[in-house]
Amino acid sequence: ELFLFRYLLAYFAKTCALCQAMKFQIPNSSHAYSADFVIYHRLSGLAIDCEVDEPYHVENHRAVACHCTNDSKDKIRNRFFLERNWTVIRFSEEQVVLYPYACCKVIAQVI
Repeated sequence: ELFLFRYLLAYFAKTCALCQAMKFQIPNSSHAYSADFVIYHRLSGLAIDCEVDEPYHVENHRAVACHCTNDSKDKIRNRFFLERNWTVIRFSEEQVVLYPYACCKVIAQVI
């Protein structure tokens, strides 16, 4: 994640406020969501939760693919941000490592 943060700073620091690992309290819960990156476009007021998803997670002692697989936890988490007028962008870890410029381009297109 630090790898991508360097690119975000290089490309968006002049027009956006950037933060890494910002916490958001979940209403009626003792838990919080942590946004990998918060990108706040100053001119438009657009707030983006940018997530870097690992390609696998462990389930029942097995590696299971998890990026872009309609994970219900991700849907609930996305809804939390969307209901607060945020935009959510998700990249796989592989996309961030192999194509950081393309990831920045996607963010710029969203902005």
